[in-house]
Amino acid sequence: MNPKRLVSMIILIVVLVAFIGWGQCVYKLTKCDFKAPYKAEVFYGFGTFSGMGCIIGYMNIGELNHE
Repeated sequence: MNPKRLVSMIILIVVLVAFIGWGQCVYKLTKCDFKAPYKAEVFYGFGTFSGMGCIIGYMNIGELNHE
């Protein structure tokens, strides 16, 4: 396999995983109950509006409202 093609495939996979993580972060923010304590809301809100959502989206912080 061509090394350039391998590198581009790895970059594509990393970008896709990052976008999926950010999407999970946004979803988890919408499922928060926004009642005290606000730990999960702060983490997911920070992740949604910064670049850290690609990592925070994979974390299970808890305090989600599963209705």
